[in-house]
Amino acid sequence: MRKQKRKRPGLPPNRGAGWQRARKAVSEQPCAVCGIWASPLKSVAHHCDHIIPARLIQQHWPGLENEKVNLVALCRSCHPKKRRAEDKLCNRTNIIGYLQEMNRIGFPMGKVRKAMEFYGIKCVAG
Repeated sequence: MRKQKRKRPGLPPNRGAGWQRARKAVSEQPCAVCGIWASPLKSVAHHCDHIIPARLIQQHWPGLENEKVNLVALCRSCHPKKRRAEDKLCNRTNIIGYLQEMNRIGFPMGKVRKAMEFYGIKCVAG
């Protein structure tokens, strides 16, 4: 079997036992952007996603990527919107663009602020 090339740059996220527990707890929450709840029949499913991308966390704080403060549930339609914002941060190291895009899509900025504070990420206008 051939290994598939990753669509995103960086290391694949850590998928250990801690990830499985965190994912289960978060996936039972409503979508952080639009508020829709996952359905029991999974016709509406949620992705467990990292607020600050796991590939960035792994580079600077290995082993801390799956902290609860950094995880949210996103529905299938909001997840790609958040991924576009993520690309601004990881591919271009554009933290201002990332924050603007997260705000534009309606992402709860309080959660972003808490995750940034947890990891010690500062956004200083210069």
